[in-house]
Amino acid sequence: AMMLLRALIAVCLLAGSAHGSGDSFYFSAWPESGRVVADEAVELRCAVSDPTSITLTWHLDQRALTYMPRRHLRGSDLVIERAVPEDAGEYTCIAHNTTSGFALTSLPATITILWVGEASRAVVTEPRNGEVRPGDALNLRCRVDG
Repeated sequence: AMMLLRALIAVCLLAGSAHGSGDSFYFSAWPESGRVVADEAVELRCAVSDPTSITLTWHLDQRALTYMPRRHLRGSDLVIERAVPEDAGEYTCIAHNTTSGFALTSLPATITILWVGEASRAVVTEPRNGEVRPGDALNLRCRVDG
């Protein structure tokens, strides 16, 4: 509910800003924050109400995003294949009206990449000591450091 309220407020604010400038487009889809497991894909959405004369660009940590085969556009949405730790950060979508020069920036979406580095080590935390016989149930718990 809180996320929906935030989204509605953002749409109202962004639509109001666009309206006051003579432009009447607003974000109809925007990127959402999330956590992604390393080597998995993520798709960040971005769309405007009226795409006439609009170009959409993506930024990561306030810098224009460099596209590559692993990180590319599908329509106006950003697709990241095989996520790596360097993909983590704050993403924004910028809608620019090429006729009027007016631009809107989406609310930021923070992407966190979950990964285990090569220097990490797993430590069994339970059971500490014990004897296991064939056929017994065994429940192991571990912690990863690094």
